[in-house]
Order: sequence, then structure tokens, then C-alpha cells
Amino acid sequence: MSTAEFAYNTSLNRTTDKSPHEIIYGVRSRQPIDHIPITEHYKPSESKFASHAHELHKRISDKVAHDNANYKLRADIEKQFKTINDDVVKQLHVCSAGPFKILIKLNNNAYVIDLSKNFKINPTLNVKDLVDYNGLDFIL
Repeated sequence: MSTAEFAYNTSLNRTTDKSPHEIIYGVRSRQPIDHIPITEHYKPSESKFASHAHELHKRISDKVAHDNANYKLRADIEKQFKTINDDVVKQLHVCSAGPFKILIKLNNNAYVIDLSKNFKINPTLNVKDLVDYNGLDFIL
């Protein structure tokens, strides 16, 4: 168990780029021997350690806020809505099945289409699963 605990406590977090051990104690632990208590001769002063810990936590907090803002920006770009006409015939994007008539528009992102029972899936689909039906494509 101690090996697994050490592995977890020294693994880097993707958001903070720090390990849990480094966030709490202010130093990166590289080997299990680093967990042996430090003698008084090698200990930094309490004020230096406190200022180092405060600065470290401030940098981590700023990095988490920055990463969250970037994540929100990417999520908002992905969430752009595609609107379609209620009466337009669509086909399923995944299996190129169709065409299907749109029965109900639940909101800008979800539609109920006229699926046969043979599909064995819920007829309520996300707009990203639907594509415009432009007739049959024949290769001549």
C-alpha cells in the first residue's frame, strides 16, 4: 500500500503541474527517502517556508483559474448551436441511414425524428447526429 500511496502522492496533476506532496509540503518528493523527517540543521526557517508555501499556492490558484478559463472557452466553442428547419428531412450521421422526418423540435439542440422500431434506439437525437439529406448519391 505504501508504494501505491507514494506513487499517487508524487504523480503530477494535469491542471496544477504539481504533485499532491509538492502542493502540501512545498517540495517535490522524488524518492521514498524524501519522506524521512528533516533534522533541525537542514530545516528552513518558518517564515521562509510560509512565504514559499503561500507563493506556491498562489501560483497554483492562478494556474487553475487560467486552465478553467481556457476549458470554458473551448467548451463554448464546441457548444455552438446548429439550427435546422422543423420540416426538413434529415438522415442519421453515424450510420448514414435515412431520410427521416423531424416530428418534434424539443429545443435548439434536440429533435425527435420518425424512426422505425427496427432501429431499437430512442428517436430523440442531438442535432449533431443529424445531417441534411440531399437526395440519393449515385456513383456513375
